[in-house]
Amino acid sequence: MGGFSDDWDDGDATSSRSTHETAYEWSESVSLAVVDAVAAVTGRQPTALPPLADCIETDALDALFGSPPDGTTPRLLTFRYAGCTVTVGGDGCLSITLVEEVRGVAHTD
Repeated sequence: MGGFSDDWDDGDATSSRSTHETAYEWSESVSLAVVDAVAAVTGRQPTALPPLADCIETDALDALFGSPPDGTTPRLLTFRYAGCTVTVGGDGCLSITLVEEVRGVAHTD
C-alpha cells in the first residue's frame, strides 16, 4: 500500500477533466503513493499500470519529496503518467488529473 489518503476532492464536476487531490505520507515512498493514487483515479490495479520509472526517475522523486518542506525552497513537480497529469507538491499534496480515457476505462464523477 502506498502513502495516500482516500479523501479525494473530485474537482469541478462540470469539467471534462476531473482533478483529484490527496495527501501522501512523508514516511512512505512518494513514488508508490503516485502509483496508488493514479490507480484509484483510473479504476485500475497498481500492477496494471505501466512502470512509473518509464516516465520519471523514481529515486529522484522520492529523494526530492520524501521529507517535509524546510520552508526555504518551494517544491512542485508536474508530469504525465498513465493518462493522467500528476502534480506532486512539497507540502505533501498529490493532484491527479485524468486527461484521457485509459484502455477503455472511462472516469465518472
